[in-house]
Amino acid sequence: MDSTTRDALISELCSKDINTVNSAARRWMDADNAELNAHLLQGITLTKQFEILSFESGPLAASAYPFEAAFAMAIKAGLFVKTSELDLSESEMNDLTCLGGLPALETLALNTYAGESLYGFEALSACTNLKSLNIHYSNFDSLPADLVGRLEDLCLCYDESEEKELPDLSGATALKRLRLDEIIEINSIEELSNLSNLEKLTLYNGCSIRKLDPIEELTNLTELRLINLERVRDLDLISGFTNLTFLSISHTRHLKDLELLAPLQQLQKIKLYKCPRLSDISDLAGLQALRELEISTCTQISSFEAIGSLKQLLNLSLDYSNAKDVSFIENMVELTKISLIDCDQLTDLPPLDKLTKLKRFNLNGCTALSDEASAAASALKAQGCTVLLPGDTPSFWS
Repeated sequence: MDSTTRDALISELCSKDINTVNSAARRWMDADNAELNAHLLQGITLTKQFEILSFESGPLAASAYPFEAAFAMAIKAGLFVKTSELDLSESEMNDLTCLGGLPALETLALNTYAGESLYGFEALSACTNLKSLNIHYSNFDSLPADLVGRLEDLCLCYDESEEKELPDLSGATALKRLRLDEIIEINSIEELSNLSNLEKLTLYNGCSIRKLDPIEELTNLTELRLINLERVRDLDLISGFTNLTFLSISHTRHLKDLELLAPLQQLQKIKLYKCPRLSDISDLAGLQALRELEISTCTQISSFEAIGSLKQLLNLSLDYSNAKDVSFIENMVELTKISLIDCDQLTDLPPLDKLTKLKRFNLNGCTALSDEASAAASALKAQGCTVLLPGDTPSFWS
């Protein structure tokens, strides 16, 4: 290709009109010219998220749009041979054929709204290091069997679909981490029963699921997230997951006490959110391995005294609760973070001088808190603690 034709092509690739760009990109791919590719790919950088590529310098630095042509050409030229992580979740790319040229790829996120518009899955067989995949459920059956067999981390996104069944996961024998996202219409999780190596499981928005029995034998679980499984009445089988170190339960009206947690002596982190009938948390006192505890919007709990037994606790959050008395925190000297957002019945605080390790203290929205208590909390700033008082403007909190 002569320089005049090449410069005209570059001008079109940098056009602000997407149709002009796409037309020029097709001509670039059809040319398949090594010299042209080397020239146009100068300054190319693979971004981690949202766009496939950017050009920090070179002839396409002024390009207004990312386009698949550059991505495919760059892979063919071996420019991304060491890429191990790729996020195409917000990309419009639908032909996956070129991904076969990424032998070091370990983690891949695909467009989870694309449905059946993606193709070229067979190329992923060449990505022999690929172990982590985020994909729309409708594309799962398109995956090569050898890839499914070596996956260790899988997220299936349902996008609030009306699909009522899970795909056949029997081939995913190496799976250790599974997230099922927006499974609103799924009513059975029987397909999970044979995933004996599973260590981390998230069921998100499983509003139609009524029974957890199929996961009862998954005793290798170390992390379990049950988010908005409002129709599940019996949660007792959780007590059999004695290897759990993290447990999250939300949006259930069928949790009244925490007796089922008593056998879970390895628990290090618990998150309970919107459990409107939870009233008794006394069984927390026996969980001496616990380091982080979040109880949010559980408004029937009248006493939080049991938490005072958790002397090893590092992070405590009782946001949007009816906590009136938090005197138990006085001797919890390992605490580094306390969050009591919108505890609007809280009027007083215990002496805080023993909490020398405290780095963050959030009292925003505690509108009944006395001036004396606010002043005592504010005094913690002298030891380097970030304090957010009831009348302060909320800011980033982590």
